[in-house]
Amino acid sequence: MNVNLSDSVNIQIQDSNGDYQQIYGGIISDLEVTLDQYGQTGSVAKYRITAVGPLANLQKRLVGALGYSKEYDGTRIYNILSEAFLTSWNEVAPSLRWQDVPNNTTWENFDGTGQSLVDDLSVNVVQPGDFELTAYSDGAADALTLAQDAAQSAVDSYMNQPMVTFTMMPIQPGLVTRQSH
Repeated sequence: MNVNLSDSVNIQIQDSNGDYQQIYGGIISDLEVTLDQYGQTGSVAKYRITAVGPLANLQKRLVGALGYSKEYDGTRIYNILSEAFLTSWNEVAPSLRWQDVPNNTTWENFDGTGQSLVDDLSVNVVQPGDFELTAYSDGAADALTLAQDAAQSAVDSYMNQPMVTFTMMPIQPGLVTRQSH
């Protein structure tokens, strides 16, 4: 197996139609190789790969500077992740010239732009969601904190929903019979 630190790794599984679906993508951050068996005819190597996915970078991305309107939890989380992983033209340094960027760079892979990640999120993040969140206007914060706050707000809303109550009535003698076999 030929793998190195910082290599990309993707894990795919086959769905019920036989099509491969990616379930994970990341960068190898740790690699451990052990020889479980060895002898004259060969050896058995065991690889343990630790990889870091893109969501691990959420705490490094500032979002929310312009705030978020009153919206549902799924929409809020999707908007936070989109803002964290998509670069827009107005975020590119004015001094940067396109000809100074490596020639194999496209807008889709520029500066870690995660269009495919966001496209995957649009499928996997339930939108609009179930719980309406208040508008956010506290300024820029790391994306991890805002996503966690939105998720926790949804949990808090769920926990504060009115509960169904039942009234227990005492059993009147003679209404319950016992059968023996």
